[in-house]
Amino acid sequence: MRLSTSNSEKTPARNRDQWLLTLVLLGFLVLATEIYWRRGDFLTNVVDGRVLWSMHRDDVYGDNKLVVLGGSRAQIGIDLAKLATSFPDHDIVQLSLVRVTPYAILKDLASDPDFAGTIICSMTAPWLLPRNRGDTSQWVRYYREEYPRSRTWQIAFNRTVASYLQDNLVILAPELRLAALFENDLDPSSSYFHMKISRARPTYYRTRMSTGRLNYLRRRRMERSAKDTRATLRARRQSFRRAVSGDLRQMNRALQERGGRLIMLRMPTSGPRWPYDEEMFPRRQFWNTIQKTSGVETVHFKDYSGLSGFDCPDYSHLDAHDIGRFTSNLGRILKGIMASNLPSPGASTGKKVAGDR
Repeated sequence: MRLSTSNSEKTPARNRDQWLLTLVLLGFLVLATEIYWRRGDFLTNVVDGRVLWSMHRDDVYGDNKLVVLGGSRAQIGIDLAKLATSFPDHDIVQLSLVRVTPYAILKDLASDPDFAGTIICSMTAPWLLPRNRGDTSQWVRYYREEYPRSRTWQIAFNRTVASYLQDNLVILAPELRLAALFENDLDPSSSYFHMKISRARPTYYRTRMSTGRLNYLRRRRMERSAKDTRATLRARRQSFRRAVSGDLRQMNRALQERGGRLIMLRMPTSGPRWPYDEEMFPRRQFWNTIQKTSGVETVHFKDYSGLSGFDCPDYSHLDAHDIGRFTSNLGRILKGIMASNLPSPGASTGKKVAGDR
């Protein structure tokens, strides 16, 4: 009996030791794999989606909220940490989305009676035209209709944990998943962008993107721009003026009545893209009329020396190595504007570029 009792007492301890050894070996394997891929210059990447975006959308309520809104230029080109140094008393929320226009989200925020923060909206003149307004309506619809029904603590917890792990572990990057590794014969290419849990998405065009890929993106940027030739300049101008004097003016008033604020930002473009933009939507006839017609304050990169001296590798987006300096300059400009009821061009970053208006 004594021998049998001794064996039964040792079994739980033996099992515990085996589990502990298994966990140690697993932890060592994860650590070794993580170090291996990090030495291969791979980046962490959070998987974005409607649930994560909706969680950030839920963070816009309360005092001192600063919402960054726009398309890929705002998500790629604005460093949230640098912006926070100019607005340390604000909570900054990134709601921009890649490959879409932000109009529907802007309208949703402006019509939300519980939102009274400041919106920095990266926008271009074509995005205000009626045909370009619906890109983000499905995101707004999901947040308004589906997200509240599915928003349980389990979903929020799971998405938060998953995003935190993806933000800190390279081995969870999409290109390092097992299926992706086998598709690439265990020789994956490191990502050229770095999606963060904050939803900022710095992109390393110069150091991580191949010349072939970069040239392809340049061609695509110009091809997409050519779609704006479908209407005459006069027709575009008339449609733009109706949009600015109508919907945009109403959205701005609604925000102001609740103590909110809207500032529209034109992010940099360069190479042949900027001359083309200027030909299709001349700034004098489009962008420069926004504030006078709608009352919305504006910041155009061509109006400030601290914003205009940047080269966009793909003609349309800032490189990750430039966004810190760009955002620091932008933050000082925005801080000067927000400190008063009227815009103050040229504040804090040097002289305003002459001859741009």
